[in-house]
Amino acid sequence: YRMWVESFVLLFWAWLGLKAIGEWQRDHRTEASVTDNNRSGGQKWQRSLFLPARLMLLFGLTAGMIWIWDPSGTTLTKIWQFFGATFTIGSLKLSIDRIFLATIVLLISHPGVRFSKKLIEGKVLSRRALEKGFKDSIIVLTGYIGWGIGIMLALGILGVNATSLAVVLGALSIGIGFGLQTIFNNFISGLILLFERPIQVGDVVEVNGLWAKVKKINVRATVVQTYDNASVIIPNSELISQRVTNWSFRDKRMRRSLEVGVAYGSDIAQVQSLLLEIAGQTEAVLKYPRPDVIFIDHADSALIFRLRVWLQVDDYWSVASQIRLEIDRRFNELGIEIAFPQRDLHIRSVDNSLSSIGIEINAQTPKKEGSNGSRCTESPA
Repeated sequence: YRMWVESFVLLFWAWLGLKAIGEWQRDHRTEASVTDNNRSGGQKWQRSLFLPARLMLLFGLTAGMIWIWDPSGTTLTKIWQFFGATFTIGSLKLSIDRIFLATIVLLISHPGVRFSKKLIEGKVLSRRALEKGFKDSIIVLTGYIGWGIGIMLALGILGVNATSLAVVLGALSIGIGFGLQTIFNNFISGLILLFERPIQVGDVVEVNGLWAKVKKINVRATVVQTYDNASVIIPNSELISQRVTNWSFRDKRMRRSLEVGVAYGSDIAQVQSLLLEIAGQTEAVLKYPRPDVIFIDHADSALIFRLRVWLQVDDYWSVASQIRLEIDRRFNELGIEIAFPQRDLHIRSVDNSLSSIGIEINAQTPKKEGSNGSRCTESPA
């Protein structure tokens, strides 16, 4: 009767503990759903505590039941003998208890790394005026260091000495040479990106004609998000070995050039002043450096002007569209003609057969566009 009563009390307290963990998890989810993304992202490390808490509860319940129903300790002795069993793999001597402890160390390393990253981000980096990309690099390197310490502790518990570690690293180097070259190359490239920081989180880059914003630099690849809201995963080695344009490396300002051609005979001074006026009235155009207009060339069919404005990299496409729409509207109001390709045809000799057909070609007043962009008129004599 005493054993049954003790078992009932132990199960009751285990049930209360399980309910408490479930309530804790529900409160965490509710708090994360009502807060903003930044704060909920900072609480992600707490999610990794729920599973270890349940495992510890299960372990305590199992140990308590064994203690209640086996007062002599025979079962515990058998369990300790089982955990103390050893076996040999080559020159490495392992035991079940060491493997169990090493597994616990790795399981603890996961929430420990998350907690360390959260602590450094919230208590240290947030109080210093550092670049966002530099902060992200420190956080990622903190995770690498934490996992490195956890793995080294697990190997030490397993009894892996320097000689065994050298053998493992030798086998790993052979594997890298045969099949893991690409993965190792991407890993080293990722470390270069984190230390050298030619590309940081939040930068706007152009890779092979693709415009995107860097979201995260991982061990193997970098995640970028295009302006079409598509996530693209680029291996780190490509960002190191290929040509990459970083439009916001040190300064997010950039210069945008817009060309427009007006017909011959247009008032050049009026066109220049009008382009500067349109640029000055556009809100996203920066006041400094000031916009300017360059008269580029007397082209075949137009006078070419280039309007150069400075803006933020995020306004690269929208500002150009606004300026072009305003140019078209103002030019139509003032009667300034935007030029189109024209050709003057000078006929030096005509075959008698053509003159008998009676085709009149007038190149001075084009009406019908030809295949090469010229305009001519065909009418019977």
